[in-house]
Amino acid sequence: MGNFETSVFASGSGKNGETTDWQLRISVHDSSFAAVDYQHDGVKGRFYLGFQPRDYFEDPTASDPVDLQVESSGFSRWASNVVGTKVDPSDLIEIMAAESVDEPEDVFVEDTVVRLLNRIGMPLPGWLQSEQSSPQVEGRDQEIEKEWAAVTAAVAQDLETMTSRDYLLITYDIGRQDYSAYGQFALDDGAFQCEVVSDRFLPADVWPIDDAYFLNTGWSAPDRGNPNWSRHQKGSAEAAATPYPCAG
Repeated sequence: MGNFETSVFASGSGKNGETTDWQLRISVHDSSFAAVDYQHDGVKGRFYLGFQPRDYFEDPTASDPVDLQVESSGFSRWASNVVGTKVDPSDLIEIMAAESVDEPEDVFVEDTVVRLLNRIGMPLPGWLQSEQSSPQVEGRDQEIEKEWAAVTAAVAQDLETMTSRDYLLITYDIGRQDYSAYGQFALDDGAFQCEVVSDRFLPADVWPIDDAYFLNTGWSAPDRGNPNWSRHQKGSAEAAATPYPCAG
């Protein structure tokens, strides 16, 4: 069974439970979806994270339809007035639950709540801070590692058949349709030229780059000759695993 939690925020602080004096209320249901209610100075509304209840319960009476354009604009104004954070409504729509979702981006809606609160610059409630280091989270990390191992093996197999005329492009889903993040491989004098797009092409808030990690692990910094981070790596398996630690 997942989490059932309700947190309310007033004047920038948060606590668990119900109260009538709130500006933001987030209610998590079974770690599957969350209802987000906001109100301040005449601006108020409700949207969902993960699933909309009408989809989760397969019952159109379980929740009213959500106009994401209206709610994203309303919550953007709320965040500006209450928290002082300017956030584009289109960024919020990417986080909100659309209607008729088959599988949300996050397996556990707590992760979506974290992304929302981080985006608007609000602190995490205590129960959610502890959740980030819980056995459930550790299990999810292990699942991600297993999935990545399968991806790495598939990439290595593709690299095995590459010739000097080929290149392999891998794009990363960063939740933004207006930007493209990628890693790429080419065969160069018997070794693989591995590259990861640098922040010369993507804003830092969209594609955060850990320069120290790159430099400490043998990557060459972007320059006039190559605007990407680059590294030569022998062996297809080693090359396939190279971009992973730098892509998150």
